[in-house]
Amino acid sequence: MARDVRIHVQAHARLHLGFLDFHGSRGRQFGSIGLSLQDVALELAVAPDASINVTGPGGARVEAVARVVLEKIGHAGGANIRISRAIPEHAGLGSGTQLALAVGSACARLAGARLSPEELAQLLVRGQRSGIGIGTFSLGGFIVDAGRGAATSLPPVVSRLPVPEQWRFVLIMDRSRQGVCGDEERQAFVDLPAMPESQSAHLCRMVLLQLLPALVESDCTAFGAGVTDIQSIIGEYFAGRQSGHYRSPDVAAALMSMMECGATGSGQSSWGPTGFAIFPDSAAAARAVELARRRWHDNPRLDFVSCRAANHPAVIRSETAARHAHG
Repeated sequence: MARDVRIHVQAHARLHLGFLDFHGSRGRQFGSIGLSLQDVALELAVAPDASINVTGPGGARVEAVARVVLEKIGHAGGANIRISRAIPEHAGLGSGTQLALAVGSACARLAGARLSPEELAQLLVRGQRSGIGIGTFSLGGFIVDAGRGAATSLPPVVSRLPVPEQWRFVLIMDRSRQGVCGDEERQAFVDLPAMPESQSAHLCRMVLLQLLPALVESDCTAFGAGVTDIQSIIGEYFAGRQSGHYRSPDVAAALMSMMECGATGSGQSSWGPTGFAIFPDSAAAARAVELARRRWHDNPRLDFVSCRAANHPAVIRSETAARHAHG
C-alpha cells in the first residue's frame, strides 16, 4: 500500500427498536429491528504509520481494534488513526459496533486486504445477540435480523427496506446517564425472565404486518403506532433492569411531550438512555424540537437532535494524496 494513501470512513448511528423473541420455542432467540441514522455519525481517517497511533475519542478501544485486525492480516506496519467525529458512547446508538467495523474496515484496506463487515464482526466479537449494527453498517435503512439459532454465526439480516426520506427521528439524549452496558448488560440477559410465547408472536406479527407494510406505503402513522406498541412491551420486559420503562426519567417526560406535539411514535433505543420520537416530516420535527428546547431550557442534561434515516451503507473512501484519486 502506498505511503500517501488515506482511508476515510463515515459510519452512522443506529436506533435499536426492540427484540422479537425471548421465548425461543421455534429454535431461535432474540431477533431484532432497527434503522440507520444519517445525522449522528462516526468519521475517521487512517493513514500508514510505523506504529498504531490514535487521535480523538475512544483511543484505547480504537487501538485495540486496529491491533487485532492488523495482526489477523499479518501486516507488519501500523496505522495513524484520527477520529474527527464520534457517536456518543453507551447511549443506545450503537457506537461500539460502528467503531469496531469502521476502524477494522479502514485498517484492512490500508493493509491491502478486504474483510467484510461480517468477517470483522466475528473477528471482533460483535453481533452476539443483535445483527442490527452490522446490518446498518453494511446496508443502511430499516433492518430486521432473525436472531440466533443453533448453527448461527451472526444473526442474519432477513429484511432490509428504505425509510421514507421525509420522515424524521428526534433523538432525546440525557448526557448525565449511560445505558446498561458491559458486564451489567451480559448479566441482564442472563437474568431476564422467559417471555410468554404469545408476546413474542405479537411482536413478530407487528413487524411483518404493520412496520414493514408501513415503510413500503410511507405510512408514518402506522409505523409510529407499531413501534410504540413494540416499545411498550419491550420496555415492560426490561423494566426491572433499568428502573422502569426508560433509563432516564427526563427522557420519558420529554417523549410524552413529543407525542403531544404530533409524534406518531416514540421509544428508547436499546438500553438507552437515548429516546426517540418519530415525525412525518422535517417541519413537524422542527416544531417539536423548538417547543422541547423552550420547555427544558433550564435542564442542561437534555439534548434534542432531529435526524433523517440513512438509506445507504457506511461510506468507505480511499484517497491517494498525490493523485487525489477516490475508490
